[in-house]
Amino acid sequence: MKKEVDFRKSPFPLPLVMIGAGTVDKPNASLYIWFSQFNEDPPIFAVAIKKKRYTYTLIKETGDFSINIPTKRCLKEADLVGTSTGRTIDKFKEYGLTPLPGKFIKAPLVGECPINIELKVIDEIVFPDHSMIIGEVLDTWIEEDLLKRGDKVLDIQKLSPIIVNYSDLSYHGLGEFLNFAGFSRRKK
Repeated sequence: MKKEVDFRKSPFPLPLVMIGAGTVDKPNASLYIWFSQFNEDPPIFAVAIKKKRYTYTLIKETGDFSINIPTKRCLKEADLVGTSTGRTIDKFKEYGLTPLPGKFIKAPLVGECPINIELKVIDEIVFPDHSMIIGEVLDTWIEEDLLKRGDKVLDIQKLSPIIVNYSDLSYHGLGEFLNFAGFSRRKK
């Protein structure tokens, strides 16, 4: 039996990303779960950020940001980044993270994350307590051992991304492989 509930948080798992903002010389990073891709050609992503956050201020100043995918191997550092503010500390120095320069953006890439995406801000949609920062992908960096089939496919099991149950803010790993999209229509 289903129950009607006043549930204001997403009832499904959300991907965990680390947003790089500022500059390589003065880097900042923060954790976000309100994130998704909205276009393929060109690739466009968006992340929802509270307007009072330091990351928001830095993105507005530079006009760019990075999306970095943390994994289980850097979960502790990611959690520390997400539970502190860059207004008072240098999170990269404090938590042993490496700010890497991008090819096209001022914002730092997070060296410990196996996937880094460079984005330029192309739009912003303002909501009551968050702004959706929309960015066009300028470049993507992926650790080679995570690629397969001629570097065209990401091995998501090797990546071991983190997802978040928003209702209790708990971290989870990726589940088992079930099948490929369209499997139900393939001829046997």
